[in-house]
Amino acid sequence: KGKLSKGDGERARELLMKALNDRFPGLRSEAFKATLSLDIGGGPGETLRVALGSVHEDIRREVFVETSAQKREDFAWPLLLDMLADPAPRLRNEVFSFALKQARGKKVVELIGRALAGDHVDLRSAAAATIRSRKEEGLDGLIFEALDDDNEAVRREALTTLLVIDHPQLSRALGSAHGDVRARVALARARHG
Repeated sequence: KGKLSKGDGERARELLMKALNDRFPGLRSEAFKATLSLDIGGGPGETLRVALGSVHEDIRREVFVETSAQKREDFAWPLLLDMLADPAPRLRNEVFSFALKQARGKKVVELIGRALAGDHVDLRSAAAATIRSRKEEGLDGLIFEALDDDNEAVRREALTTLLVIDHPQLSRALGSAHGDVRARVALARARHG
């Protein structure tokens, strides 16, 4: 891999970012390869982060592929978490699924927490639903955070999770600021005594 002087590096970075955002996929692909080979960010994680700034999903997908191939590197996990904010629904959900398969213990809680805190309803709903099948310590607090989400679909997923896992603190949801949550909890308690 080549190294550039500071001045050359800044100019190269500008040109490569322009090429990574070009409308022609072939040019973007070559720019991505050049970004990696020139180590334009100063290290593999930083270089991938530069390419992640592309407006085109195909380049951001390449960043995901490279990151997943280097999943054991220190830079990979933070970069995967940042990719949860990707504007492309399919890509961010692929990143979430991949990261969930890789995560254990506190990383699961961190991943689900980041997804629940994101801007995208689809990912927040998926994160709330994922809690049903996980047993990591710390997820209880996240499910109650999801119950307070601004979006009704996310709250519904969170409440369904609480009901499915038969959470011992289900009655805590009666204090929710959201009427839909309080009504469903009251109905569930009435059905089950």
